[in-house]
Amino acid sequence: MAALKYNIIMRTHRSILVLLMSSTIFTWLGCKIPHYTLKELPEKRIHIGWGGGFAGTNTAYILVENGQVFHKPDFEQDTIEMNKISRKGAKKLVKKGRKILEKASTFNHPGNMYYFLEMPVDRSNSKRITWGDINNPVDTTWKEFYTDLRKKLIALEAKKVKNVKK
Repeated sequence: MAALKYNIIMRTHRSILVLLMSSTIFTWLGCKIPHYTLKELPEKRIHIGWGGGFAGTNTAYILVENGQVFHKPDFEQDTIEMNKISRKGAKKLVKKGRKILEKASTFNHPGNMYYFLEMPVDRSNSKRITWGDINNPVDTTWKEFYTDLRKKLIALEAKKVKNVKK
């Protein structure tokens, strides 16, 4: 009798374990991280870049919360999708960048060389801070964030993605 009870309990436990494992696997497979294109970017992203100088070049990066990075190099027609930043790291950077920009007042003081941080506010508007003019010093918080993010983005190894045009 005890052996029969033990077998029934073990079968029930195995069935529950199989159900839990199956539901975990299906949930994991269902949680696919979205992959964005330039035409369908989410609102939670930040843009950084720089430009100016003798040649009047402009370089820009877009960091998306899922870790995707897009790069528009100087004088290039195609935008490059870079290798990703970790999702967790990208989420923190986007959140911090958006927080900085939300708190920032309007600041538009480019110099011969300029630097910028930008975020979309809605589908048709964005908030941007631009600096470079030595007579209008930039907030150290903005500059430190910008410098840290720029180093991380430049360090990524580029990979071309088909049909990624602006």
